[in-house]
Amino acid sequence: MSKFADMELVIDDGSTVDAASHVQGKIVALYLVDVDEADCNTIARNLNELEDKLEVAGKPFEVIVMSADREEKRLIESSFGMGQWSRFDSMTMIEPLLAEYNMLDAPALRIVSSDGTEVADFAVEELQDFANGGTSATDLYEEWKANELMDD
Repeated sequence: MSKFADMELVIDDGSTVDAASHVQGKIVALYLVDVDEADCNTIARNLNELEDKLEVAGKPFEVIVMSADREEKRLIESSFGMGQWSRFDSMTMIEPLLAEYNMLDAPALRIVSSDGTEVADFAVEELQDFANGGTSATDLYEEWKANELMDD
């Protein structure tokens, strides 16, 4: 059963969708941000670049942004809640996920399968390696997909 069951996401057009259905078949980046934390900007830029490259390559990838400061309005008004990224419809929805993935402080990044199984142990480091040119977007994605299949 998906960890995203009975949850809703707000997607890029502002509409609300069933989270489990929306992420089905995708690799998902759960990204915890604090709009006042400088490191969050760097990770956001790297995630945007990764997402753009994966979209061009036709790889199903979804970034879901979550606010660490508990104020959804601040997240929406910041650059983190805008654009193509999804966010949970209610801030109370993220609390179980934060606990499940041990995301205590922002920035935090977890890469999971569409059912919520974690597929990357060192997501921030892997993203940084991609940003520094050490790993291509598709190679990183394929590594995550391989980890997803090993967990089945």
